[in-house]
Amino acid sequence: MSVRLSTRNLTFRYSTGRTALASLDLDVGVGEVFGVIGPNGSGKSTLLRLLAGTLPPTSGRIERWLDGKDGSVIAVVFDRLPFLEALSGRENIETALALRERSRSEAGSAATESLERFGLADRADDAVAGYSMGMRRRLALAEAFASLPHLLLLDEPTLGLDLEGRATLTTALRTIAAEGGTTVLTSNDADFVSASCDRVLLLHRGATMAQGPPAELVAQLGEPTIIEVDVRGRGGRRPDRPLATLPEGLELLGLDGDSFRIASNRGSARLAQLCAWLDAEGYAVRAIRIHAPALGDVFLRLAGVALRNDESA
Repeated sequence: MSVRLSTRNLTFRYSTGRTALASLDLDVGVGEVFGVIGPNGSGKSTLLRLLAGTLPPTSGRIERWLDGKDGSVIAVVFDRLPFLEALSGRENIETALALRERSRSEAGSAATESLERFGLADRADDAVAGYSMGMRRRLALAEAFASLPHLLLLDEPTLGLDLEGRATLTTALRTIAAEGGTTVLTSNDADFVSASCDRVLLLHRGATMAQGPPAELVAQLGEPTIIEVDVRGRGGRRPDRPLATLPEGLELLGLDGDSFRIASNRGSARLAQLCAWLDAEGYAVRAIRIHAPALGDVFLRLAGVALRNDESA
């Protein structure tokens, strides 16, 4: 892996002596989308500030490379979103790009493209003072992506975004990655991280719980997929007897009213076979609910606390 960003024994302690981040070793590759998940107070924002250079580490080192040399074009979106309120969204982006020595024509073109990407084209020339929180979040992302960063640092980027905005962000992250840009983002939204990131760091109270691709971390958990099947017996009768031996890889956990609860150690791969088997047993399938183990379950197992996907977490 060609490394864009590396940390070794990265540590930060507050003046009170409390450790916010402890001995973190990290290697993030060129073109990689790397996620950091954990609840508030886990050290996520501290890590981003260290990576951005706005906070000096207590000890350890951070190295960044651009074509084998130290340094890179960095764009950062923190949880607080400072804008020039009297200027329009377009003017805010063009001003930021001008500070990066982009020509007026380049800045205008990049601003237009990024505003369209994040769904702000129809409000591009309105003063930011009239923007909602969700619009401000999208503007901050539009400004960051417009700079074509080699290293993009995003702190809780999904806060205030609707489903369309989240989907747009995921697509934009993949575009940056395909062009060789690297992203490190923090979140307590494990589902978004699983869908958007190549690898993830699980962080709790400043300490590393685990690192790796989301799918591998979930697989290591070893938890079965839970399948709930609502059925009705032929002739309208309710389930009145336990199931006989289920197909291989499935285990009956219980019967609750008209719903069988079944564990599968092969995910949903046996779903069609299960439905055919239930039909042969005299049951008509009315509804199916699948509860697959997820990244949030991994965090709960390792840290002993659940992630909360909301703005007050």
